[in-house]
Amino acid sequence: MAGGRGTRLGMGTKSYILYKNRVFLDYVIESCLTAGINNIVVFLPSKDIEANLEKKKIDRVHELIKRHSRIKWIQYPKELGLGFRGAPNEVKKYLGQRKPFFLLCGQSPQSASFLRKMGSLRKPNSIILSGYKYRHDFFVSIAKTKGNKIINFTNIETIKPRDFRVKGNDYIAHMPYVWNFEYYDKIMKRDSLKSWVEFYPMDFMKEGGKCFLVENPISVSEVDYKKDLPRLFKSIDRLVKTKYC
Repeated sequence: MAGGRGTRLGMGTKSYILYKNRVFLDYVIESCLTAGINNIVVFLPSKDIEANLEKKKIDRVHELIKRHSRIKWIQYPKELGLGFRGAPNEVKKYLGQRKPFFLLCGQSPQSASFLRKMGSLRKPNSIILSGYKYRHDFFVSIAKTKGNKIINFTNIETIKPRDFRVKGNDYIAHMPYVWNFEYYDKIMKRDSLKSWVEFYPMDFMKEGGKCFLVENPISVSEVDYKKDLPRLFKSIDRLVKTKYC
């Protein structure tokens, strides 16, 4: 997912932020390819969002498109609205109905070893998601864990942004995820909170589905506020230095 407005950050769509003359999306694609993920569908900003972006950022993305001809590039249809819930319907056309897939943010490069670990842990009727101990946002899902298995979720909403930190075996659950369309079709489409909650698997767990959590080595996996940018820049530098491994 690479096409939000980035209104809270105030720097335009987050995937197109330039760092060392590369858009964030470039780093994300590089980490996926290093991890051996070759079937990739990228949802770019809709035309109304793209029209307000800086030309140099658009040019960098056009360079990416030329360089990666095997990737399926889709300009996100405006009628689907923001967020990822319309995207899986489009992905079916390219990846197939039953195959598990990663759901990633275009502004959140991960280490290749971490992505490979997530993929290797997935079992039938399960979802793998990443978690970490810190997040600063309007809405968070805190996962209560036993080992690496999620046993409960607590969703917390705030009127204005504040710091969230969790202790003990609790984690803030966030992208990336590994799941399949069976989960999406059965649960997400009838989730009464889907307009507000990024990830709400309680129904899935009640019906016998298993949710597993992998601790994310990158503590900032979404850029919502300017104070987090230096931390994310440092994590990108580490990824590049270690060749995304």
